Amino acid sequence: MNDLDWLHALLFGLLSCSAFFSASEAALFGLTPLERKTASRSTLECLAEPRTLLATILLANLVLNTLYFAFARRLLPDVKGWNGLLFALALLVVLLLFGEILPKILALRARRAVARSAAPVFRVLVPVLDPLTRPLLWVLEAVHRFVSRWIRPEGGITADVLARVLERGAAEGTLHEREADVLAGILELEDIRVREIMRPRVDTLFLDVSGEERASVTQSALAGRIGWLPVIDGEPDRVVGCVNLRELVRHPERSIQALVMPVKFVPEVASALDLLRTVRADNVS
Repeated sequence: MNDLDWLHALLFGLLSCSAFFSASEAALFGLTPLERKTASRSTLECLAEPRTLLATILLANLVLNTLYFAFARRLLPDVKGWNGLLFALALLVVLLLFGEILPKILALRARRAVARSAAPVFRVLVPVLDPLTRPLLWVLEAVHRFVSRWIRPEGGITADVLARVLERGAAEGTLHEREADVLAGILELEDIRVREIMRPRVDTLFLDVSGEERASVTQSALAGRIGWLPVIDGEPDRVVGCVNLRELVRHPERSIQALVMPVKFVPEVASALDLLRTVRADNVS
């Protein structure tokens, strides 16, 4: 094999490696949340630090592309002028087509398979290139903080704008009217205070922790189809918890103290949306 054959093989290898990194980038960062749930352990470990992974891919691809142009120049060392410019343009087109565009298109069609195949490589490559990528990330972070001083953050979509979009979607038939009403109701939760949806104290049925009037309170709760009863210690201001009406009926022999459950105290000025988030975060009823 002569020198020209070796050069061809080297360029093909560099182009193939560039295609591998481009395909890996598209596959790993193109995984949907559902696909990530079923991804391999190696894939998840790589995506645990996305900035480091991306820096590794870009740095490796930059080195490969630089070597590709450096060695490709040896194919026609004497070409100059317009011919040299056309030759360089041809090399760039080949690199873009077979080292960037085509590999990414194909990788996006088989994201999970490509990501699963590429992940073991990056588990080894990321620590190896860490001495080079870490300073690069520091520099990029410093530049980002410096530039952010003059860049205003983009404003998010306001509730009013989204409400108009929902109203228009319902009018045009894109959304069912019931669906639009449900979504609009969620938006309105931000403007509703907790005190506006609280049951007035005079209409609230309390159960004393001592068990006093237990039978009558239970019958009233059953008649009113009330699922939970607040438990107090003598006075309505001294709430100690709540009790499930079903448990109260199923276990009449047990004391109120044994059935009481803790409650979450929420400020009256909090929004209904904050209340919903608190309930979801604490997994309470």
